[in-house]
Amino acid sequence: MKELFYSSKDEIRNRVLKNARDHWGLKHVDDLDPMVRLFLEALCNEVFNISNEVKGLEQRIMDKLAKTLAVETLTGALPAHAILHARPVELSALLDEKDSFTYHMRLPKGENGGQEGIDLSFSPLRPVYIAQASVRFMATGNNLFSIASDTRRSLMAQGQSGSYLAKNTVYIGIDWPVELTKLEGLTFYFDWPHFTVESSVIQLLALSKWSIAEQTLQMEQDCFYVVNRKPNSTIAGLAVDSVIAEHIEAYYRNRFFSIARNQQLAPLRLEAFPECFEAVFSVQDLPYLREPCLWIKIELPSAIPQQALDELFVSINAFPVVNRKLHELKHRLKAISDIIPMKTADYEQFLNVEDLRDLPGNRYSEIPQGYDDNRNAGLYSVRYGGIERFDERSAGEMLEYLLEVLRDERAAFATYGTDFLHSALTDLEQQISLISQRTDRNTSSMKGQVNYIVFKPLPKAEIMFLQYWTTNGAIANGLKTGSRLQTVDSGKLNIDSIYLLSSTVGGRDRLNAVNRTRAYKYGLVTANRIVTQRDLETFCWLEFGDYIQDVRISRGLYDSKNPEQGFIRTVDIIITPSTDAKLNEEEWRSILNLGLAKLRSRSVLTSHHRLFLSTGGVAV
Repeated sequence: MKELFYSSKDEIRNRVLKNARDHWGLKHVDDLDPMVRLFLEALCNEVFNISNEVKGLEQRIMDKLAKTLAVETLTGALPAHAILHARPVELSALLDEKDSFTYHMRLPKGENGGQEGIDLSFSPLRPVYIAQASVRFMATGNNLFSIASDTRRSLMAQGQSGSYLAKNTVYIGIDWPVELTKLEGLTFYFDWPHFTVESSVIQLLALSKWSIAEQTLQMEQDCFYVVNRKPNSTIAGLAVDSVIAEHIEAYYRNRFFSIARNQQLAPLRLEAFPECFEAVFSVQDLPYLREPCLWIKIELPSAIPQQALDELFVSINAFPVVNRKLHELKHRLKAISDIIPMKTADYEQFLNVEDLRDLPGNRYSEIPQGYDDNRNAGLYSVRYGGIERFDERSAGEMLEYLLEVLRDERAAFATYGTDFLHSALTDLEQQISLISQRTDRNTSSMKGQVNYIVFKPLPKAEIMFLQYWTTNGAIANGLKTGSRLQTVDSGKLNIDSIYLLSSTVGGRDRLNAVNRTRAYKYGLVTANRIVTQRDLETFCWLEFGDYIQDVRISRGLYDSKNPEQGFIRTVDIIITPSTDAKLNEEEWRSILNLGLAKLRSRSVLTSHHRLFLSTGGVAV
């Protein structure tokens, strides 16, 4: 069935004139009376306007419903994240979210041949503790590796024929300053940069036994931050920053282990090498281990093959960072305005509000779902694009529409016959044209609409102090491992020690119209909690979007490598890639791992989920 209203004036006019010609039995449209044709064209113009109004009404109804059904974390921009390494100048240091790192990215050449560059900002996900120490040596099997300052490692020595260290054991030699007596809270990061390891193998790291000089160490997996923020209410748990942090922590949690802070350790003992090295490595190789180090012994489960241990990389002073930039704004209140615009620079998108305070120091609280004019003082809500007074057309498009109407309908205004009205219309047209020209020049590189804060000020709140985060979205993805970053506070960290230990992943721009519809459907069906098979399918369509063309759910059985579990029933998700998805195996693995981490954090049931590509080759 054809639509009643068409999107083009010409199509509507041709259809009406053709029907009029057939109704009156004319051979040609040109045979119509000029006055009749004028009336018909006026009718076509009104039908066209009505069709636009109907379309706008549908969009406004959809946006109103979607605002209730889908939270901002489903439709807004998401920051890229990675693992960063940094070593302090002093014995130890504490890094928090306000510490900023930058990376200068060069963009492809534009139309004018010039090459543009932008600075990508990163900050720690949570406050972290770092120490003036570094991993210098690793030993496992019959291999002894030397670790350079930039994570490059080289084979330093091999054991004598038939001589091996204890099976499934790794020794880590740390260059530890004597003045530093605190070992509690030190965090270790595990990775296989040049070896593919299944996620089930990484989970086995939690079963490892740690010791130092025959003293057992108690390790923690979920406490690799100094301060681990927990939402203090249901509304706080829905905040953008809380949801993003939850997903990123779930993605990296199996790779971080921290020495528990609530244990009493004996005084640290530094030695050149453990005694067991003498029975494995030759006398000619051991003299290279001259400097005393802090040696930590790790006994891993036997299900982890020796080949994986030979490729294992362990680092300290590593922590997750997020692509975001903090903006600070001071706003003086006006008599009739309780709105603060939050502007973004080129290639930036709004992420979330960090803090809103007034001059007396009162902190304002966010209401994620908005509120009406009868709200209480001390609350605020975020609005997206044009203060949400328009439909899908932005304020610039509405201005262009107003200018077009003014030009078309000047004859109607001119019938009043006053020179003053004619002069006023001319001045108005000139002013609107000037505004249109200015906005066209300033919005050519904008990635999104301006966001606003609507708030109810408390008494004596003359000045508001606002802090908010922006992100670069998808453009920050793909920074390679080993990329070096800069820091503003150069006196706090060793500049040469700031580099990425993993590539940046997870960045996403604000969803377009098609993907927003998927997000609204997901929010309506699941309420961001995955229970049924239908919830799984909806989640996959939202998470992977245009990369896939089909999703199938089946039951499976998995032989766990954990000796305490045996066979495990699984929920297998088979994804068929889209023909337009030009992703290699590494990129698919990264995307599936991100999706699996989000799936596990949102799943209500304790099912074991697995993701597969129907083409084979990649499974997580």
